[in-house]
Amino acid sequence: SIRSSLSNHIAFLSQQPGSDRLLRNFFFEYVTVMTNESIHMGLAVDQIECCGNLLTLLFQKVEIEECAEVAIGLVDKLVYQVQSQKEANNNHLVSMAKDFIRLNLHNKMLNLEQVSNHVGLSKNYFSMLFHQVVGISFSTYLKQERYNLAKKLLLTTNMKVFEISDACGFSNAKYFSYSFKQTFGRTPLEYQRDSKT
Repeated sequence: SIRSSLSNHIAFLSQQPGSDRLLRNFFFEYVTVMTNESIHMGLAVDQIECCGNLLTLLFQKVEIEECAEVAIGLVDKLVYQVQSQKEANNNHLVSMAKDFIRLNLHNKMLNLEQVSNHVGLSKNYFSMLFHQVVGISFSTYLKQERYNLAKKLLLTTNMKVFEISDACGFSNAKYFSYSFKQTFGRTPLEYQRDSKT
């Protein structure tokens, strides 16, 4: 829609008396606004070098049609950069959340609110972002991580079932055994025995 709006604006100015001057002034303002907005959104200087390219063309008095093409291309480049930056930031926040979860699996009270607070997002936004990036809900991921740790401890330590239950943040050993069997079709001890034979 930005691209379409810009094309329409350029077409309108092209039909006005003194269109060359009007369009050059518009492009100068356009580059200034786009540069400021890009910096405000956190893009690095090398990510907005395309703004400088348009300015160079304007100073060289290149044909206005070529400037228009570069201006429209500038929108595409900056939108791509912003989306890439946002995606990288989102992935970073989710990675932070996963690290926090991994380090706090023993905490029976670990929940969405604690993790979203840790990464500095609202509960609802974090829940949506987590699902979007990871592909499963926060609660499903947390449960999977608890089970993964439990399986690892069952196979690599001599800990008792109640100790493993506690280390993985389950409310109690009885619930741990029940939910483990519901999920994997075997009790923790059966899983341990079958995996070692």
